[in-house]
Amino acid sequence: MVWKNKYTKPGQVPDMMTDRKKLLKPGAIAVLLMLFCCLGVSSAEDSGADYNAAVALKNTGHFDEAHNIINKLDEGGKLNDTQRIALVDIVLEQAAAMKSLDNPAWKRKAKSVARDIKLLARANYNNPDYWLAYAKYVRLTENERHFANALKKALYYKPDFVDAYILYGDFYVDRALEAIQRPPESKGDMTTSRDDNDPHFKILAARANYDKALGFLTITDDQRAHACYRIAELEMHFRRDKDEATKYWGLSQTASPDSRWGTFSAARLK
Repeated sequence: MVWKNKYTKPGQVPDMMTDRKKLLKPGAIAVLLMLFCCLGVSSAEDSGADYNAAVALKNTGHFDEAHNIINKLDEGGKLNDTQRIALVDIVLEQAAAMKSLDNPAWKRKAKSVARDIKLLARANYNNPDYWLAYAKYVRLTENERHFANALKKALYYKPDFVDAYILYGDFYVDRALEAIQRPPESKGDMTTSRDDNDPHFKILAARANYDKALGFLTITDDQRAHACYRIAELEMHFRRDKDEATKYWGLSQTASPDSRWGTFSAARLK
């Protein structure tokens, strides 16, 4: 049956694009456009609020809850690359925490985002957040050369990248621990440099990077708590300076008492 209306002649199949314009007056079109725009803004605002909530949960150590929030956004196809990188970062932070507790499941957790890291690479080559996430991944897999290159790229694209300097500090702390734990007979091995065998050099490098992070005006309270906690642990475990450690645990707790690092510092001060 042929659809008929006042804009079509008998037996004529209407041009849907042309007739839609005739059927909808300019005012109606404007209302519909406004409605679609409002729906888009509302959706974007909801997505942004959920994303911010996920980041806040990550900073307090609630990794699973943060992951679930962003996963729901992902299921709805609402994730942009910034949010997808944040999802990868949450998983890697959780994997690092699991590894520090000798939980063998950290490997499976880290490998779960390997595909995402690869897929995000081309479109985010100039994105410092991508390179930070990649650095966290290769640090877990102990690929030192790729780790250093990734952090160099992150700092090239964002010279005041606080989290990158904190991660550099963590890397040097790990290297200091390795140097201390290395068997005496291997410390004179010609394949290792003097710096590789000198934990004191690593400790100085770690402290320099944490201090660099604290010197940026862009540092957030959570980042300040993180850097101060790391300095306190370094001072306590490597330099045996309890007074300096107590000072930085206090600064960490004051900066962000509800964050992971503020909570850890409060426990240290008891």
